[in-house]
Amino acid sequence: MGGYPACFGTSGAITSYTPRNGRTERIATGFPSVINDFSVFGQHDIDASHGRIFVVFGLGGEMSTRRG
Repeated sequence: MGGYPACFGTSGAITSYTPRNGRTERIATGFPSVINDFSVFGQHDIDASHGRIFVVFGLGGEMSTRRG
């Protein structure tokens, strides 16, 4: 990532939250997560509609560190 050493893990997760009672429940785990001194990569957004869940993965870094 950007030419810097990075740490990779599978700590990413999706948690369901019910505002009415404050209940939380992990519904998916094991998503990739990567971090170095300058960037973070992992889930950035989620859409749960029409009976499906879509997860967007993104790079939380500067555009100059991206290739392509």
